[in-house]
Amino acid sequence: MASPMVGVDRGFDLFDHRYSYTWDARRADETIDTALEFLRKHSTKSSFVLIHLFDPHLDYDPPGPYQSRYTQGGRREPACPLTFDDCLDLRREGGARPPKKNDIDYVRGVYLGEVGFMDEQIGRLAAELGTLGMYDRTTLVIVADHGEEFWDHGGFEHGHTLYDELVRIPLIIKFPAGTVDAATSVVHSQVRMIDIMPTIFDLHDISAPETFVGESLIPVVEGGPAGNRVALSEGLLYGKRKLAWRTDRYKYIHYLEGEGGELYDWRDDPGEIVNLARKRPDLVRKYRADLLDFYLELSARARNMSEPQPVDMSPKRIQELRSLGYIR
Repeated sequence: MASPMVGVDRGFDLFDHRYSYTWDARRADETIDTALEFLRKHSTKSSFVLIHLFDPHLDYDPPGPYQSRYTQGGRREPACPLTFDDCLDLRREGGARPPKKNDIDYVRGVYLGEVGFMDEQIGRLAAELGTLGMYDRTTLVIVADHGEEFWDHGGFEHGHTLYDELVRIPLIIKFPAGTVDAATSVVHSQVRMIDIMPTIFDLHDISAPETFVGESLIPVVEGGPAGNRVALSEGLLYGKRKLAWRTDRYKYIHYLEGEGGELYDWRDDPGEIVNLARKRPDLVRKYRADLLDFYLELSARARNMSEPQPVDMSPKRIQELRSLGYIR
């Protein structure tokens, strides 16, 4: 979560955060209420506001009608909240095979209920910005940090692979009125999370620091070429460590432990089913070299970055971090 334990509070004048486990996280409506309270008090000022919503996570427990809105036939069993163990108990033959399709659809439907509720609350935020006279002059960025797997590759939840169901995420940017002449409402070329802050800095004519690796998206939104925006993915919480290198057509998954890797043509094979590593060793060698060069450069930069100040790491806080997957 957006916790001061990982230094996210640095630089903010106001940081409203509640420590929690995955099963008692603050819902989107309460978080949006808190954000709107701040915005109403500062509606005439320029502010940077980060709103972190946690709803689409285990335990899956959307409120009220959202529990069955996206499930087939209004199914309600097993009852919410769905825990990690509840979902795994649906597996067949002693847990060796994924659940039946109707069970997977149910779990996914409950998860989509949380997404739907969160979406409604983001809509409420946008509507209130309009009421306050702030919407037209606001830059609104909506982005996720990861997706969720529902046995697409035989696994469940997140943090265990680098396939697209986990690392290909939505990014929506609403620019202030009259600032960007968008050539299209959808950008089909690959962009990256590291491009978000350079875009905001470019939009507001702020000099970008040398530490930025990403590039502004404004030229792309205005119809220009995306360029060579290769995306790096890392940071598994479970299992063996891996890195992924995603170009405008291929994704190479590199094993940091052991030999080998995986290569997928994600444009022709969006489900990442056919591993081309043996057929295209030339691409594997190239992407492995490019990936490791980039990764080592980032690692060197990271060693020169400041670290958050020590915070309370009591047994309770450690348990909270472990419940969120930040401690193995």
